Amino acid sequence: MTQLHDESPAARRDAAFALGQLGPAAQGAAPELAKLLKDPDAGVRRSAASALGRIGFAAKDVVPDLAKLLKDPDARVRRFAAFALGGLGPVAQGAAPELARLLKDPHKDVRGSAALALGGLGPAAQGAVPELVKLLKDPDADVRGPAAFTLGQIGPAAQDTAPELARLLKDPHKDVRGSAASALDQLGPAAQGAAPELARLLKDPDADVQRAAAYALAEIAEGLSDKNEQGS
Repeated sequence: MTQLHDESPAARRDAAFALGQLGPAAQGAAPELAKLLKDPDAGVRRSAASALGRIGFAAKDVVPDLAKLLKDPDARVRRFAAFALGGLGPVAQGAAPELARLLKDPHKDVRGSAALALGGLGPAAQGAVPELVKLLKDPDADVRGPAAFTLGQIGPAAQDTAPELARLLKDPHKDVRGSAASALDQLGPAAQGAAPELARLLKDPDADVQRAAAYALAEIAEGLSDKNEQGS
């Protein structure tokens, strides 16, 4: 860990990167990596954030420090901080408001990363639903896809977004169509209005999209069946 304090920014970046490759096994280095989140070199801050995200749950105590990095002047640092918080999962739920604010970031890569990170928080990200719905119309496919994915991860609190997700089933980008279908799968019976569009995707030119649509249709049918049984 001595290289984390090296005078050379490149050495500090490499040391942080190497620790990140160890994943949870590097949890003992989390406090020192947290200090590097304030490093004057943007590359070091990025590497430190990435490493903490790879360490995962064991780095839960650094969530407040990573959340502060979401305001970093360097777009790539903001992006890596978002990725790291998403990697920490539900323990990072305290950062949900800051991540939601990044959904309006002028940089598409940051918006996409923030959307994906919120997906890692699951239901704790429900406050971001209105902004995520807006991103379903983002001009960049790498933003629309993560936004759709995350609405599915949020679950019941996002069930009213099914009509907006259904519109994405006609998106020109296969990854976006697949993400929308997967999100509707997560919403279950609430997505029944999307069944006709999902059925059309069973003939999509992309096999992964076909599969996602089939899973969604099966989930909707099963959910409706369970609902009818409970009502009888």
